[in-house]
Amino acid sequence: MDKQLSLLTREQLPPKKFKKNMNNQEKRLLHLIPRGSSHPVKAKKLCEVLGMEPRALYDLVNHLIVVHGIGIGATRGNNAGYFIIQNKAELQQATAPLKAQAVRMFERLRTLETVVNDRKDTDE
Repeated sequence: MDKQLSLLTREQLPPKKFKKNMNNQEKRLLHLIPRGSSHPVKAKKLCEVLGMEPRALYDLVNHLIVVHGIGIGATRGNNAGYFIIQNKAELQQATAPLKAQAVRMFERLRTLETVVNDRKDTDE
């Protein structure tokens, strides 16, 4: 599965530089997310406390991860919610569903490109 995701090797990626300063909203969210996956906090609860829509929360979590380098993981299912990743097992728990989702997205992209390109070939 990982092979399908490797568009670039880690060596080919530019070095990541994280921002150090966080705004108050980022700090508030980070303060609400527990360390470890044993008691993750649900997105719905975070939205209520922070007074934001789910899409804004997802974007803010993504921003904390990508821009600030915070190891925020999430679980799905019965014990769903956000948590600060503390070890490799929690990293695996948080990334496995993301990798599976990414593979499905790449498959969808490839299929759409094939369908449209095949259609173009028959139109010419």
